[in-house]
Amino acid sequence: MRRTILGTLFAVGVAAGLALALPAAAFAAGSGYAPAPGAAAVGVPGGFNSVVTTVTVQPSGGTVTATFDGATITITVPAGAFSQPTQVVVTSGDVTQIGSAGVSGKSAVLAFGISFLVNGQPLTATFPTAIGVKVADNFASTDELVVYDTSTSAWAPVAGATVANGTISFTISSDPDFAVLASNAQAIPGATTPVTGKPFLLEGLIAALLVLFGGLAAWRFSRPTARA
Repeated sequence: MRRTILGTLFAVGVAAGLALALPAAAFAAGSGYAPAPGAAAVGVPGGFNSVVTTVTVQPSGGTVTATFDGATITITVPAGAFSQPTQVVVTSGDVTQIGSAGVSGKSAVLAFGISFLVNGQPLTATFPTAIGVKVADNFASTDELVVYDTSTSAWAPVAGATVANGTISFTISSDPDFAVLASNAQAIPGATTPVTGKPFLLEGLIAALLVLFGGLAAWRFSRPTARA
């Protein structure tokens, strides 16, 4: 009976250690452009094919809000930007496919696309009036907003984008796909991975002690007892 209990304790300790040692990603974390003429025949990294929200905005203007992955995107369409009712579509992308977006020392932490359609058909012309966009998610001043350039099949910084009070602000006159890049050095104290993760130190220590105690006890009581 004593060996059975110790064996069970050892198994529990091992299971706890393995569960807590799993990569933090196990606990944590559109309408893509068609290739431009002459560009490589590949889609936009990140896909951008998951629709977050769709809102029809009238010629008098309006505001569209989308929330996902902890971020809130607010799109402000001024009066006169469009001459007819226009569907504003916000999509999300896969940051793991974007990676560093070609920027050393950074990784994508948010990916989103903004599309504009009339009767289901994408608008291809440049908008007569710039449309304001704000992305709020406690961003740092070192975070960077990039846009996918279909003419070069590469990511490029968004000119004029600013970061203040955790919010990225910029304007658009077309419908690109975007990614927010954060420094790989940005880490939560005690987390297992940069930017996001599960605090690990205390739980890992407890699991290690359970494994050690169970192993030593099982070894001690598995030894043959000397007989007189």
